[in-house]
Amino acid sequence: MTNNDYTLFTVPIRAAATPPTTWRPALDAHCIAVGGTTEERATLISNIAADFSAAGWSVQRGDTIEKQQEIITDIWVLMEQRYSQLMSDPSSRETLDPILLVVDEGEALTRAARAEPEARAVTEQLRDLLSLARSAKIHVLLGANTPDMELLSADMRDNLAVRIPVDGTTRDHQLMRA
Repeated sequence: MTNNDYTLFTVPIRAAATPPTTWRPALDAHCIAVGGTTEERATLISNIAADFSAAGWSVQRGDTIEKQQEIITDIWVLMEQRYSQLMSDPSSRETLDPILLVVDEGEALTRAARAEPEARAVTEQLRDLLSLARSAKIHVLLGANTPDMELLSADMRDNLAVRIPVDGTTRDHQLMRA
């Protein structure tokens, strides 16, 4: 994928109860799908991920909480490596391949972090990714039933510019209540 293709890439969002919208990652780095049943959210996220994959993006997604934690850590390490590369050669950004990191169940990550101290580092890595990964052409698609403050801090929510209410959820969900 060329840098121009990356810059112009737009994916359609087709949520059942939501007017059609789009996500342009080069402008709005990260996206959250909110509400609905686990199945509805998983279907929407799978469709979005398939569109990214069809466009030539690397899509990283785990099907268990443990695998998601592992992938978040791997992508965080890659982001750090890309930052080092960009510091020495800013023009190298044009040659980076874009990556979509899919985190299906944000609440499950939060529960794991409460139960396992080592899992807390993963939530910190996710926070870093939401804040910093755009520059390294890494983008996050997060799924959550209820994106409250326990799952997402205010700075994390601020970096999720595209917010999709999966099932026509309330405006509170869409605005990601505190």
